[in-house]
This record gives sequence, structure tokens and C-alpha cells, in this order.
Amino acid sequence: MSEQPAFKHWAQTAKKYFVHPETEASAHQSYQLGLKPFWEFGLEESRSKFAASAHKPRGHCLEVTGFKGEVKDIVIPVPHLADGIPTTVYTPEGVPDVPVIIVYFHGGGLVMADKKCYEMCAMTLSKYNKAIVVLPEYRWLPCAQDRLAPFTDCEAVTRWVLANKTTLGGVASSLVGVAGDSAGGQLACSITYSIPETLAFQVLIYPVADIILEGIESMKDFWETPGFCGKDMEAMFEWCQLFEEPSHASNPRVNPSAPRRKGEPALSTSPPTLVLLAQLDPLRDWGISYAGKLRDARVPVELRIVDGCPHVFFSDVEGFPSCSAEGHQIVADFIRGLIQKKQ
Repeated sequence: MSEQPAFKHWAQTAKKYFVHPETEASAHQSYQLGLKPFWEFGLEESRSKFAASAHKPRGHCLEVTGFKGEVKDIVIPVPHLADGIPTTVYTPEGVPDVPVIIVYFHGGGLVMADKKCYEMCAMTLSKYNKAIVVLPEYRWLPCAQDRLAPFTDCEAVTRWVLANKTTLGGVASSLVGVAGDSAGGQLACSITYSIPETLAFQVLIYPVADIILEGIESMKDFWETPGFCGKDMEAMFEWCQLFEEPSHASNPRVNPSAPRRKGEPALSTSPPTLVLLAQLDPLRDWGISYAGKLRDARVPVELRIVDGCPHVFFSDVEGFPSCSAEGHQIVADFIRGLIQKKQ
């Protein structure tokens, strides 16, 4: 490993790990903007701070990503919500005759972030894969109407997409897969549990694949580091109130690593999976462990770790241009490989 430059924000981590220059630059920018870890702000302030930093005009997103194609805002009708679920559909220029459809669930700990925060990510995903990307606006937790609101919403959206491929610009034979980062990866796992043996693939980007924080090496290494850290994860678990009810911790629909009981879909019903992780991420070892569980269940799994990058590198296309490009290329190669096997 070549000698690294001096780091200010990631200095301690750089003693053990390679730190990509974009990782240090992102931390320095956050420092200059006066941004603090989520756990220091509390939920409401974290929501507003994240939106203020992540919301960008659509024109700016198009310019940064170089996406060319159609961006369409629709409302997906679902039986449990009278007003439906606001959704954005990204269709790239030059989409193939049989396009792949990716339903993407954004991160945010189930308690913050919205689809507008993920415009650049969705555009980049669509561009790299020449795929139709569906980005829904699921409800946050805590939700008085439904303790599992994000899971309910994302399942309903996915079922609608599977039944309405042609409405979205696909064809009957279009492959449909789910993808998501962080809590969005948790939601993707939930969908492949709730709708087993139906989807063509799942892409899990540094997913929330478990609920155990103690004893996890990556949680220890990145418990209090720049950007998203273990203390943020702990705070988000508290804010979402999801695991206050013990049964949710043992429910595979909510906790991907929960053991499957008799009568439940086995882990082996999961589709071919890509687990894409960030090396400098408290969630890293959850993803490694979950990939191992899938392999043990004889699910085709590809595990990739991007060195020197923190939790948000995949979605922060502007802040991590080369790291994000590397991640998106890994996803594109994975999906392209699946398509070739189907042909």
C-alpha cells in the first residue's frame, strides 16, 4: 500500500485502513459547513439538516450525472393509502427493447431522507444499467398508523411494478429486481422475504442486515468517526422505535438476519444477490455476515467491498465521484452478468 497523505478528520482510521482522498475531502466539507453527526442533533433536526444538504435541483442532478432520458413523477396506487405513493421513474436514453426494471429503496434509517435526496443516485443507477429505475417515497418511522409503514409501502410498490411492467415502459419479459442502500437494503431484503421466488435479483448496498450492535468489529472501528458512524446507527434504532416490540427483532420481514421458522419462506428463496459494502462503514460486517448466510443457503452471491470509502459513497455521486462510479460499475456488471445468463 502506498503511503497516504496526512489526514485531519480520518487520522485515527488511517492508522489501520486505507482512506480514499474523497473520503477525507467529504469530511472536511462537512466540517466547513458545520455539520455534525446525527446522534448529536436528534431526529427532527437531523431530518432538516440532511434535507438541506442533500436536496439539489433536478437540473443540477442532470448536469452532474450526465443522465439523458425521461424523468417522470407518478403516483402508484396502493390499497392501504388513499393518496397512493409518490414515485419517480427514470428511463434512460437508448433503453433496450427488453429493459430491466430496478425498484430502488433509499436509505435514511427508516426515519429520514426522501427520494429527492437520491435523485443523483437513481439517475446514475439508470444510466449505468440502461435500466428503468423506480424510486418510491415510502413513509418514515415512527408511524402511528402502521409500525411497519416503510415495509408495507415498499412491498405494495414492488407488487404494483411486477403487475405493471408495460405501464413503466418495460415489457412482459423484463427482469424486475430490488436494490437499496443502508435501510433501503433492509427494505430490499424484506421484499424478497415477503414476495419469495418472484424477483430476478437483489442489490444490497451496505444494508442494515441485523440489529446487533455489540461485538461487531466494524461497529467498534467506526463507532465515532466522520460521516455516518455506529453511534448514528444506535440513535436511528432508537428513533424509529422499530425494535421496541421484541417480536420485530425475530421477524425476518424486518430483521434480515432473524432465523427463518417453519412455515416461513426459507432464505434459499432469495434471488441472486450482490452485496456491495463500504470498507469504512459500521455496517460493513453485517453485510459480510449476511452474504455468508445467503451462500450457506445456496443463493448465488457476489460480495464486493470498496476500499477507503465510508457509508454514503454510493449515493453521494457528487461528493464521491470516483468511488461512487466504482460502486455503480460493480452493480452494472452484476446485473449485466445476470442478463447474459438468461439469454
